[in-house]
Amino acid sequence: ICTESTHCQAYKTNEKMLSQWGENYEKYYTAIKDAVQKTKGEIVKYDNKPICALYHSSSVGKTEDCVSVFGSNHPYLKSVSSIVGEDNSEYSKDMTFTKQEFIEKVNKAFSLELTEISIKIISYTSAGRVSTLKLGEKSVKATALRKALGLRSTDFVFEKTNDEITFTMKGYGHGVGLSQVGAQEMAKAGKTYKEILTHYYTGTIVEKI
Repeated sequence: ICTESTHCQAYKTNEKMLSQWGENYEKYYTAIKDAVQKTKGEIVKYDNKPICALYHSSSVGKTEDCVSVFGSNHPYLKSVSSIVGEDNSEYSKDMTFTKQEFIEKVNKAFSLELTEISIKIISYTSAGRVSTLKLGEKSVKATALRKALGLRSTDFVFEKTNDEITFTMKGYGHGVGLSQVGAQEMAKAGKTYKEILTHYYTGTIVEKI
């Protein structure tokens, strides 16, 4: 495990936390510290081995099966129910690209020569997210399009005109493993941290090392 925030561990300095949280710094920091201390020495396991505990910001309705996103078939990273209320800011967001912006981005990412906005959904995952699309005559994975355009998730629909295309996306992130917003909703409903973890990580147990 390294300290690279985009690889292994999301690390923030005190200065960054103060900048982001402002007057809520003490409240948030104390809550995190308390959670870490109270669960010290505990680990989530599947088949007596530590799990790859993937997580994301939010999923609407269901999380995603790991094999659909990353191609690896972990038995504890399956699609499960996950709640985000429609009044939550994570529920739905729009992102609009001009014709020129869209064409430049997809042509560069997929070595295409499109001159018009040509896009069609071909298939969906079992969780209901977009799986594959056609850009012109080329089939591409929705996960690759998400990266190329900087979309919030692959749980989207789109509307296009001759001049622009608008994606309406639900949730935020790759959708695999624990949903942070969903976990918060479960906690508000009275679920314990062990119930939350074993819900999102199917068939796992939480135990002392």
